[in-house]
Amino acid sequence: MYSIKTKLLAIFLILLSSMAAAFAIYSTIITTSYRRQRLDGIRKLVELKAERANKAFSDSGQSTINLDELLLSLSDIKPTENSIFLLYDSESDMIMSNTFIYIDFFNRVIPVHTAMGRINELIYSTSRTWQSDYNITASFVFINGIEYLSLNKVMENDWYLLVYAPVDELFLETDRLNTQFTMILLIIMMIILCLAYFLVSKIIYKPIRKLITGVTRVSLNNLDMRVDIVSNDELGIFARAFNKMTADLQESIEIYTKTYAEKERISSELNIAAEIQAGILPCIFPAFPDRTEFDLYATMHPAKEVGGDFYDFFMIDKDNLVVIIADVSGKGVPAALFMVITKTLISNKAFSSTSPCEVFDAVNKMLCENNEAAMFVTAFIGYYNIPSGRLNFVNAGHNPPLIKKPGKNYSFLRTEPCSILGWENDAEYREEEILLEPGDLLYLYTDGVTEAMNDDGHLFTEERLLEVLNEALHLQPRELLPFIKEQLEYFSEGAEKADDITMLALEIKH
Repeated sequence: MYSIKTKLLAIFLILLSSMAAAFAIYSTIITTSYRRQRLDGIRKLVELKAERANKAFSDSGQSTINLDELLLSLSDIKPTENSIFLLYDSESDMIMSNTFIYIDFFNRVIPVHTAMGRINELIYSTSRTWQSDYNITASFVFINGIEYLSLNKVMENDWYLLVYAPVDELFLETDRLNTQFTMILLIIMMIILCLAYFLVSKIIYKPIRKLITGVTRVSLNNLDMRVDIVSNDELGIFARAFNKMTADLQESIEIYTKTYAEKERISSELNIAAEIQAGILPCIFPAFPDRTEFDLYATMHPAKEVGGDFYDFFMIDKDNLVVIIADVSGKGVPAALFMVITKTLISNKAFSSTSPCEVFDAVNKMLCENNEAAMFVTAFIGYYNIPSGRLNFVNAGHNPPLIKKPGKNYSFLRTEPCSILGWENDAEYREEEILLEPGDLLYLYTDGVTEAMNDDGHLFTEERLLEVLNEALHLQPRELLPFIKEQLEYFSEGAEKADDITMLALEIKH
């Protein structure tokens, strides 16, 4: 993995290479153009020499011309330092030059018929039209092993003006100037690239590095970190967004910490409340170990930490047992508080009355007073007279109990329910009576049993409860209630409980 700085450097190196390649192409084009101009200048120089010679011959005449002065005048203009200039009269086979030449000069001149190399190709391509356009013949020759460009022009008097310029010297000055120009451009280009790299590093890399440092420190839980980038470009916008995100995250964590602490405090208090609620329900079984006439067992499983269901049972004298099961509307803390009030009122009134009708009538009136939350209770209360076996009960809008007779299946104890508690101040309650015989089992429950729901949204229902009970005809109360709870969990398939689950079973022994 490469850093951003390394990648930037690589990009600049690629740019530098691309610019160098482009510049090399440009330099080649410029060099070729300069060399063509140089060759054109040499051609003009030959034309100038020929013009001077023609003028000298026309003004003075060939017999009286001062050839030394003419040669001196013409040789002052040389294409290169070691160029050879001469006049040649073909009639008299006479060579005239003020430059040292060998007597057998022309014997030493070896023509080269094929141009070799880039420079010669350039010279050849440039001078191939000179013969037709300027009457100048260009060719390549070797003189004493040195390659020359040979230029000759026939003057008006049929003499030949010949110029031999060493090929290696033709473009020395041009190449020198071009090299200087190239180096200057390369230096300028390097300076521009270095300056661009510095500016990019300062404008882009350093802010990105600050952002990376900030993100790293935030990942190490340093939420006080802020990125100091004040530009108005995208990096500046990103930095301000990062600082805002960090501040918001810090605030959210502080709020979450306070909320979590508050939640833990409430959870702790609810756990204590659940323990208190469980403590106010009778939970020691067998509840009456010295009474062998009946067996009784009850359970309550709240949907939340605390619930609104409750059960109760107690002896108001040696012959009468009171059993109660109730379900407060709603769940959680409000239902639990209303449950405590209801349980207390029913228990207190039951000890002072022998009629379940009187108990519910009095409790209903007290619950209706100042009930601004409009909460209510469904309840079932039964007075069981042990010697006679009579069960006098009132159903205040509660689920119908089920009863099992010896050798028979469970069946619902269908009655017409009375009004719920805490809803109508003038509600009337009707007392009913059944006879419980040895072997009978009375099963009381809240709607958390029949309305238990699975992941598909299906309810447990009264019909399924009846089926489950009839599969457990042989079970005693202490075994029956856990069995039903197990069946509820199996049906729910781990779905969250929607309501409290409360059950009470009373079995008559003798």
